[in-house]
This record gives sequence, C-alpha cells and structure tokens, in this order.
Amino acid sequence: MLNLFLIPLLYLPLSLALARPPNTHQLSPRTKTGNPIIEGWYADPELRIYKGAYYLYPTYSAAFDSQTFFDAFVSHDLLSW
Repeated sequence: MLNLFLIPLLYLPLSLALARPPNTHQLSPRTKTGNPIIEGWYADPELRIYKGAYYLYPTYSAAFDSQTFFDAFVSHDLLSW
C-alpha cells in the first residue's frame, strides 16, 4: 500500500525537471516583400544555395527570338535581390 503513494512522489521531481519555463523572448517584426519579388516576365524559378547566398534562376517569357539571355539573381537574406 505504501508503494502506491511513493510511486507518484518519485515522478514529481522528474516532471519538474522536464518542465520548461514559458517562452519570454520577444519576436521581431517581420519584414515583408512584395509579390513578385522581381519585376519582369519571369516564370519557373529555380533556387540554389551556395556558400550562404541564394541564387535564383528564372525563365523569361518572351518571343522565341528575344530569349537570347539568361538572368540570375542573388540574395543573402531572401528580401533584397
């Protein structure tokens, strides 16, 4: 009978040790960007990350003869390109 009372008391220190304090840090306000993030007739973006930078490679919507280039954009924070 005594064991029935001791078992919950043994779990009490464990539950107190695992309890976490409430989250008290403040969140910073989010910076918003627009959509689209890049002006122009871009489509089908492909994104790669290399050495901490984000590289965006989209296709360009134009007549076939006008598609003579390939644009690439780089960002370090995904906000400014």
